[in-house]
Amino acid sequence: MNDKIIWQVFDSVRTSAPYSESDSLVFALQLLAWTKLSFSNSIESDIQIQNMRGIDTQELKSTLDTLSKNDGIMGQAFAGLKISPNSEFIGLRQIIDMCIKLGETGMLEKLDPTDAVSLTTSRHSGDPSIPKEIADLMMGLISSHSNMTVYTPWDFGAQLAGRALKTEANVYLETQIHSALPALVGVLLGGNLTVVYTDPITAPLAIDNGKLRKFDTSVALPPFGLRYDLETYDRDWFGRFIERTNSGIVLTIRHLLAQTKTRVVIAAPNTLLSSPGYEKALREDLIQKGIVEAVISLPSGLFSFSNIAMSILVLDPRGGHQEIRFVNADNEKFKEHISKARARLTNVDNLLNIAQGRSRDSDAAMVPTSSVIENDAQLLVGRYLLADSSKRIQIILSSQQTKSLGDLASTVRPMPTIQESQQYIEALEVGAADLPKFGYIKTTGRTVKIDSEIAQKNKHQFLKPLDIVLIVKGSVGKVGIVPKNVPEQGSGGWVAGQSATILRVDAQSKIDPRSLLIYLRSDLGQELLKTMVTGATIQLIQLRELLRLPIAIPSPEEQSAIANALDEEAAIQVEIDLLINKQTKVAANFWNLGEEEYPLKNNEETKKSIFQVDFGDWE
Repeated sequence: MNDKIIWQVFDSVRTSAPYSESDSLVFALQLLAWTKLSFSNSIESDIQIQNMRGIDTQELKSTLDTLSKNDGIMGQAFAGLKISPNSEFIGLRQIIDMCIKLGETGMLEKLDPTDAVSLTTSRHSGDPSIPKEIADLMMGLISSHSNMTVYTPWDFGAQLAGRALKTEANVYLETQIHSALPALVGVLLGGNLTVVYTDPITAPLAIDNGKLRKFDTSVALPPFGLRYDLETYDRDWFGRFIERTNSGIVLTIRHLLAQTKTRVVIAAPNTLLSSPGYEKALREDLIQKGIVEAVISLPSGLFSFSNIAMSILVLDPRGGHQEIRFVNADNEKFKEHISKARARLTNVDNLLNIAQGRSRDSDAAMVPTSSVIENDAQLLVGRYLLADSSKRIQIILSSQQTKSLGDLASTVRPMPTIQESQQYIEALEVGAADLPKFGYIKTTGRTVKIDSEIAQKNKHQFLKPLDIVLIVKGSVGKVGIVPKNVPEQGSGGWVAGQSATILRVDAQSKIDPRSLLIYLRSDLGQELLKTMVTGATIQLIQLRELLRLPIAIPSPEEQSAIANALDEEAAIQVEIDLLINKQTKVAANFWNLGEEEYPLKNNEETKKSIFQVDFGDWE
């Protein structure tokens, strides 16, 4: 019902007012807020909507200007959206009549605009709407209640703040986006909401007596990809930051911990949970102090604007936790497929019970912090809980002899290429597009230049027979094997593309390179590689993780059969290529534009023939 009311007014405004989609939503909510304030007698009678049925555009502008002069969120709710002197809204009186009718029938008394921002597809400086189910989960994790103080930075649409207001909590919202939207949610819901326009990292404004205010709880979904210059660390007055980094997510967590007493709930990209550098330093510090309470992995495809893998972190600034609860929500039990790429979080109440330890489940586990530290301080849920596919993988691998990839092969970096040099050689680069589904690598992509001196000193970086080329950045997991007749190292040789790594099987290894290729290319190998993928915008596999990949070692007889199978694939591919070539020639001579059949005349005659077309009876 709430969505239908807001949508009806929003749709009417959108077709009549000279506003963008996002501004139309704000204007629609302003009309509804004005109506609710009018029928509750919260504003003077002379500007109540029921007393202004015949209002025109200029009278409306004057009324909204009057309302914007109020203190607090009421003034914020009616500020910002300007009506120009020459504006004229088609159908304004019909919209006003609609709002009055909603007020007279009491339809606005329980109007809930918490997720109104989801009605528009507009995007505001990287702050899109939060899927309702994720907002419900995050707010459920902080368990807000009457008189609790809740901090919701970056909550542009007030989706988190609105949920907290409905529990009668006192809410403080900081956002960089200057919009009336969050204040309108507060006016329509009622309750104690403070809205402040600022960047929470560079200019926090929740300050008492020169110190950051401490809220009972904080909940946030920061904009993706936040980056700050290093001066943000240097200029911080409050000692919030330990790591001197430009990573927005690291600074965000430090900021939230500095402003919170008991619990922080934050949705973060999985790169935070596994990346080296300052992200790892942050994880180690939080884990050692017992600040990490729980980690919940989310299904992919929940956000319409990104497929970045996400998790929810539950943090306790007081520390002292000796165990971390890991919860796997990335399975069919907690997601519903909307399309091939999109999904919706489901069964949220059950997920909350599992995350808070109120019910046992195979998708949750308590892991000692000491074990997490030993595991390279990794917080990826998949390191401690196996998905269904991972469980099947474990069953398969447990019945076979395995070794780590690093015990079987070495990795070789791609040869560095150059744009210009006084002395260079040319080589042929093998990229992701050159890796076939079957058989051996046959073709190479572009010709690249390599400094002659570097090429001479680093001949081992040229591709050798039966080297395996594995893409570890971008199209991760694509894999191919170099044929035995590859050109010799040096000018005209083959090199791997910059997004790849070369796997070179040791001579004394117990595995044939062709068996390793088929293993990495198989369903089992691809699933194993997926578990190692990190990266927010560009997927990648870290080499130190790759070398830990478990490899099943076939028997000598099986390896011989695998090698024969690969050779048979290659032979079949040759036949397929010949047939395709033959196929392209079957009807190629009909309406052929070749020079032999249709020699071109001089340019002037050609132009005449093009434009002197007989259109017949078209005239």
